[in-house]
Amino acid sequence: MKKLLILLALLLFSSSAYAAVFEVNHEDVSNVVLPGQKAVFDVTIKNLQMNTDTVSFVLSDLDWDWEKETFDIVSYGQANFQLELIPPANAAAGRHAIGMKVYSLDDPDNYVYDNFIVDVLPYEDVIGVEEIKTSLPDGLDPRKTNRVKLLLKNKYNIEIKDVFVDVYSELFNKEFVVDFDKAELKEINFDIDIDKDTIEGQYDVKVTVKLGLNKLADETLKIPVSYYNDVKSDVQESNGFLIKEIVVNKQNDGNSVVEEDYSLRLNSFQRTFTYYDIEPTYKERRGDGYYYIWRFELQPGQRYTLNVKTNYRDPILVLIILALIFYFIYYNLTKKVTLKKKVLTLKSNEGISEMKVLLILKNPGKKTIKSIRLVDQLHNIVKVPDTFGSLKPSSVKKYDNRVVLVWDIDNVVGGEERVISYKVKAEVNVIGKLSIPRALCRYRKDNRVVIVKSNNNKIYS
Repeated sequence: MKKLLILLALLLFSSSAYAAVFEVNHEDVSNVVLPGQKAVFDVTIKNLQMNTDTVSFVLSDLDWDWEKETFDIVSYGQANFQLELIPPANAAAGRHAIGMKVYSLDDPDNYVYDNFIVDVLPYEDVIGVEEIKTSLPDGLDPRKTNRVKLLLKNKYNIEIKDVFVDVYSELFNKEFVVDFDKAELKEINFDIDIDKDTIEGQYDVKVTVKLGLNKLADETLKIPVSYYNDVKSDVQESNGFLIKEIVVNKQNDGNSVVEEDYSLRLNSFQRTFTYYDIEPTYKERRGDGYYYIWRFELQPGQRYTLNVKTNYRDPILVLIILALIFYFIYYNLTKKVTLKKKVLTLKSNEGISEMKVLLILKNPGKKTIKSIRLVDQLHNIVKVPDTFGSLKPSSVKKYDNRVVLVWDIDNVVGGEERVISYKVKAEVNVIGKLSIPRALCRYRKDNRVVIVKSNNNKIYS
């Protein structure tokens, strides 16, 4: 029995001596990157020891940029962190295995390894140029503004920001800056006008896509220019007092069905007051403007008429009337308490030696105002007042640089005017100009606090 117990103890000791002291796990957040982009992993380090340990880590490839961290992990506790790996500028495209050694700072012999897989993509294989086509089935019409659609494909499950796209041909040139979501098929729509004398045929369009100085795509596609029908277009614009009206007439004098459109740009203010007799085919926002597009087919001999009116006059008149009504109601029912401050001075040959201050508080409204606190201040060159009118202050205090007087007034009924007065003497005669601080009153009205200040006062000796 004793030998059996010794054997079991040896087995337990042997298993604990070779047991892993740490358990490391990670999840890929973003392990497919372009050169210079961050590969991100969520890493968990678990301490399997019976004691707290200080743990750090080091990567096998020192050319990669990463931030070293240190963790104090309690027994059977764990540290969770996000590891960011940035490949060197000269990192070759392809799959990279980055080893990480997790070790104890207390006992460097305690360590485990984990491996991270990062796929570094070649710039030239990231974006695919899928297609370029026009909104009209036969190609570009030299007589009108043409809508062109360019399709670009992000081939990988990564986000790419601030990508420069250049679309160039002998017919037009367009430049864009776009962002790609993960594996996004990006559709870029734009309008172009080409020379009316452009000959029918197929034209090269070179599409270049760059990220900084690195080229992501460089493809040459074809775009057709079609023949056009004889469509007469007449747009008449008339302006009156705060009214603008546009009448669009289109007449198909050709011998085939044609698709026509009319585009109108409005800003945010204009679109609120614009009306039309035919609903637009679609509306879209581009930059700081709103574009209303009417798209329609014209049969041979068919005429299309559209009326658009922007009317500011009627809404402005309504707003003026409402404003006058609101002002009348507000002025008569919600007048604020007014506060005036007058300062009367007693002068001598040596300057101003005494002042009388009048605070005139008036409630011009119809409702009684309750719980009013009136506060007045004076400079520290005066003595604490001791002569008051019929209403004495609730408190008078002198601070280092000012004297503060406070009156608490229970209520002032509608239309009532209160005059509060007191006299004050200067500790030294005032010579020259002196600015007197404003008085203020505070009261609550309709569950909000209202503060009213008095006028400014300046006295001269």
